[in-house]
Amino acid sequence: MSITSQTKAGVGAIPWAPVLVCILAGGVLAINTGEPDAVWTGLIGATVAAACLSVGGACATWLRRDLPLELRLLLGFAAFAYVLALPVHWLGTSILVSAALFLLLAVLASVRPAALMAEPDEPALLIVLVAAAGFAAIWPLEDTRRLADFATTGIFRLWLDFFSHAALIAEFGDPHAAGRGSTLLADTPEGFYHFVSFAVPALWVRLLGMVPLQSVTAVWLPAGIFATALGVMALGRALAGLAGGALAIVLLAGVPDAGSYGLHNGFLSYHWLLDTAPGSLHALPCACAACSLLVPWCREGDARALLGSVVLLATVFLIRAHIFLWLVAPYAAVAIAAWRRPAWLRAALLAAGAILAILGLLALGRGEIAEAGLPAYMVRCIEFLHLSDPASAEAAAYGWLIRHLGHVGALAPGLVMAWLAMGGVPLLTFLAGAAVLHWQRRLEMLDLLPFALLAWSGALMRVLLVMRQATQIGERGHSKLESRPPP
Repeated sequence: MSITSQTKAGVGAIPWAPVLVCILAGGVLAINTGEPDAVWTGLIGATVAAACLSVGGACATWLRRDLPLELRLLLGFAAFAYVLALPVHWLGTSILVSAALFLLLAVLASVRPAALMAEPDEPALLIVLVAAAGFAAIWPLEDTRRLADFATTGIFRLWLDFFSHAALIAEFGDPHAAGRGSTLLADTPEGFYHFVSFAVPALWVRLLGMVPLQSVTAVWLPAGIFATALGVMALGRALAGLAGGALAIVLLAGVPDAGSYGLHNGFLSYHWLLDTAPGSLHALPCACAACSLLVPWCREGDARALLGSVVLLATVFLIRAHIFLWLVAPYAAVAIAAWRRPAWLRAALLAAGAILAILGLLALGRGEIAEAGLPAYMVRCIEFLHLSDPASAEAAAYGWLIRHLGHVGALAPGLVMAWLAMGGVPLLTFLAGAAVLHWQRRLEMLDLLPFALLAWSGALMRVLLVMRQATQIGERGHSKLESRPPP
């Protein structure tokens, strides 16, 4: 064989999809960084993506499944965030030690069967990856530009929580803050709350001397958006192949935010909520990956896939506790319903779980229930949600319901209004599609998950009052949510 032929054969053997996704990951971060750190930010991003793919490939080997590229990357990304965060948070070590540990894990993980290291480089796959990266690069650009304007004009046109986000990032990456506990009061113990995603941009802060506030728009937001795009792609691909993954990306990028039409409830705006709390962008892909691995459990009874899925679900807690709380009960219900055991056993477990969930929610609010009574406790959140803007048509409609049905009687239609305000046209489309599939007898066990998520969100809105903050806003007029969301 000639040298030219050998070269062509070698180039053809390179798995281009992993190379491309690493380049894209670096490019997304570089575009949102700007000079003078754009090149180094991108190089670090590409290196981290390669390490995440290696660790994710080792996870695929353990699961004995040939996982798609995006799912391997997300498995590695979850491991990366935890390996970075836990030693710094609990042991006070430097984040550079954590990064070195993860790179060592990636090198060790690279020694694995070649069959699980790559998949065919379909042109369609490369196009979908480029589309996901393009969406991830464009969405945070407005915030990036506004932060750049802040440096020149002194006008801060971003959500005020960005300052507290930057402070939490500094706890992991700024040498002056790392190891000193909470930035709210130095050398005091930190509370137990979700913190893992803050370590991701903190690595760039430590390596490049990047200002923590800049790392919010340069790393934290774009990395989370890219991961979220890959997460919905992974879930769509697990359900309906590459076409399903591509459709998921298109819908994520193209469907209007339900908060921009209908009831126009800014507090339920999907885009606004992700922009104000970018940690959700790091939890959502882990949640999507957990659901992707739930698919083989529901369809094939693969216990290893279920175990991997449960581990991924658990990682969501310290990334964004709110999303974990929303997902855990419906996830458990579907996993139990899909268990290949007698129907009576599954029904008993589901009934016991439902009773424990209700009792647990009531126990969390026992103090307020004793003070205000159960009916008042149940309606506080939903009434704040619909009545917070007295001049809106939504407040007028819900006020009419209260006058004619009473506070408790208006609760059920109030929940329907909240679901429509959150889901909008996509929710109605899903319900119509589910009805058609039910009529055709094509629904499967996994299709229960969206319905369980809707029901559980209703239970949370009835009694949990996450929402306790919402009550505090209404009663005291101050909170970190005091600024209004976009109309």
